[in-house]
Amino acid sequence: MLTDDLRQAIREHKTELLRVLAQMTPAYESLLAEAYALEQSAASDVSSPHVEDIQASPVAWRCPCCKGTQRWRSIYDVLICGTCHPPAAAALVAVWEGAA
Repeated sequence: MLTDDLRQAIREHKTELLRVLAQMTPAYESLLAEAYALEQSAASDVSSPHVEDIQASPVAWRCPCCKGTQRWRSIYDVLICGTCHPPAAAALVAVWEGAA
């Protein structure tokens, strides 16, 4: 809970706090850009074993965390483990793949 003293301290240091928070954003964006680049390079490299597993048979794929075989493809064309990350809404699922 924010006390009056904490609110006052935030007001006094608002400019510094915003500057620090703004400096964090480029690093986060850089990580996202790097992850996106890695994903794109893996998707274009059909010799990659990970991509080959995904493109082969839906049952051949296993989640690295739970070892399950059921996954769902989102409406944004992303494959997601159905056990570790069940969809928040049925409308987000384009298709279910693998064994239940």
